[in-house]
Amino acid sequence: MNGSITYESWKYYSIKFELINAKLQILAMALDDFCDFQDKRLFYIRDCIEELAEQYLEILEDFNNLKTIHPQPHN
Repeated sequence: MNGSITYESWKYYSIKFELINAKLQILAMALDDFCDFQDKRLFYIRDCIEELAEQYLEILEDFNNLKTIHPQPHN
């Protein structure tokens, strides 16, 4: 996706990035807390982390291709 983005949309994507990043961190910590790799839940957690990481990178790539349309809101 190439083009422009409004400040509101930019803020929306920023929040999405933060949420995805938080989920990745939570899942990674949960995986670290388990040490029995025979547990199938670990493989599910790992798969979730990989899926979220892929989604995060896709959104981040799109986001990096956008430019903010002014005016930005006043503080």
